[in-house]
Amino acid sequence: MTGQPNEWPEELQTALDDVRRMREVMDAVAGNHPMRQLIRPSLLVALYAAPLIIAYGIWAQWVVNQPGTTLWGWSKTTVLWTVGLVFMAVTKGIQLALFAQLSRAKGYNASRFFGKLFWSSGYVRLTVPVVLMSVVGSVALAQAGRSDQIVPLVSMGVGSLLLAYPLIFPVLEFNTIGPGLYCLLGGGIGMFVFPGYSFYKLAILWGGFCIWCGLISFRFPKPKDT
Repeated sequence: MTGQPNEWPEELQTALDDVRRMREVMDAVAGNHPMRQLIRPSLLVALYAAPLIIAYGIWAQWVVNQPGTTLWGWSKTTVLWTVGLVFMAVTKGIQLALFAQLSRAKGYNASRFFGKLFWSSGYVRLTVPVVLMSVVGSVALAQAGRSDQIVPLVSMGVGSLLLAYPLIFPVLEFNTIGPGLYCLLGGGIGMFVFPGYSFYKLAILWGGFCIWCGLISFRFPKPKDT
């Protein structure tokens, strides 16, 4: 038998050393990365939003299970979409208000910061394909009459992004695989179980995900300059 060489080729070893040094630099700045100042409030918003998501999922499933096609004189679909969109708008408004307040306190423009980050990093190359596939897949599932699989599919997309984010963003809160695995595995299971309980899936997948994200903010210390 031919023995394996004891050392890597010099070029390969140099490349591996470069990757290791890059990883060490990213780890060194992860604890005080400026993005943490904006991410941590979002995690806390997610924690407070989790009970509302769970309550909405349970209520929405109750609405679906009621006899007839209307509720309070409105189409059930209209009622569910209206309540869901209002909740999303309020939650996003609170999140954006926190971003704006914190960015002004730190002396920079949050929208310009994220815009530059989006286009100058690998974020756009990673996010756009996943979002596009999630949208196309959701439309296809709706056309096929499997709307119950839309939330699990989107959850799998979110999970895959979260698992890849540490390669782009050197932020402590992204260096944990728990929420990403929860969405990815939970979404995969949700694609094939309980076809008649799509809103219960919403409550479990997204409510549980928000709880997990919120708890992450207590796991890691605050940035030094906050």
